[in-house]
Parts: sequence; C-alpha cells; structure tokens
Amino acid sequence: MVMVSFIISSYEKVIEAIGEGWRETEDSLAERRRRQIPGQVLIGHTEDCSVANLLENLADVGFEMVEATYKILFENRTQGRVQVCVKFVPHGEIEESLNLQEDQEEFERKRPQIEEGLRSLCQGSFWSVQAWVNSFFLGGHDVGRMASIVLKDRKPLYLANGKPVVARRKDKAGKTIDPVPVPIEPKYHLRVDDTIQLVPA
Repeated sequence: MVMVSFIISSYEKVIEAIGEGWRETEDSLAERRRRQIPGQVLIGHTEDCSVANLLENLADVGFEMVEATYKILFENRTQGRVQVCVKFVPHGEIEESLNLQEDQEEFERKRPQIEEGLRSLCQGSFWSVQAWVNSFFLGGHDVGRMASIVLKDRKPLYLANGKPVVARRKDKAGKTIDPVPVPIEPKYHLRVDDTIQLVPA
C-alpha cells in the first residue's frame, strides 16, 4: 500500500480537490494514531520538488486509488492546515482491502473528479517531500509494509491570473544570472517505480 498525504493551508483548496464529503472518521483517526510507529526513512525533508507525474507513476506500477479523506490539523479553517490522505493499493487487491471508503459506490462515482483535483495539486505546485516505509496494521495486527509520502510547503507555480510565478535564478555564490525573471524551476523530481526517489532536475 502507498499513502500520499498533502498538507495544505487552504481548506478551500482541499474541497476543490476532493470535495466536501470525505472527512476522516473518528474511528479511522483513532486507529491511525494508535499504530503510529517510526518507519524507515526513504527521503528526508527536501524542498522545491516537482510531483507532477506522481499519479501516473503510481498507475504505471499497478497502484489504484481506493480512499481519499481529509482532516483538520488545527481547528481553524482560515489559519490552520488541512491534511488530505490518499490510499493506493496494487490493482487486483482492491476487494481484499479492509480500509475502503465506507460509501464505496459514491467514491467510485466521484473518483474521476477526485483524481483530477489531486492531479491539479500535483501539477500546479512544487512541494517539500518526505517519504518512509512503515508497518501497516489492520485490526491491531501488522499485515505488511506501507510507503508513506508526505507533501507540504506548497509553492504554487501560477498566480491567480494564470500567469507563471517567476524569479531570477542565482548561481551557487548567490549572484543573479538571469537578466529578467523566468518561471521557477524544481530542484528535484519525485519518481515512483520499484522504489521512491528524488531525481535531480
């Protein structure tokens, strides 16, 4: 299983991405908190990463989205943060997953809309990336391994008017090398295949 978490300051951006009806249940929250165990670090905190192809990468290696929920990290929708948690399982294991959305029929109907919203988040911003491999628990039992990818510190690539965010690039000494500002570029690209890694841009 792969869990991707988007941590976003805008509640409205979350609703735009996945809709209003998928807030994490209290039972799910309690179970997740109870089984928090430090895992193996794959990627330490790294800024300015492009995750534009994340959903396509996961699909290419046989993973399919089965759940998308959100929770408020601070109970203040104007100043707090919101965490969107998206679960992917290998294609063919969907029926065996015990943590599907409670209303799976409704989720399946809205899946294309949710995928499009998540794709917009991935392609429209750079992110700080962290990744781990953790034990995965069901019913209190360790049943396998789960990769966790956390995306935060969203840096939008476009202004409200649709124009790209620009900046003057600098060399390693801090000297400006561009005569005019150019669209910002990532330092790394997130790649998911047989492992999870950052590739220098």
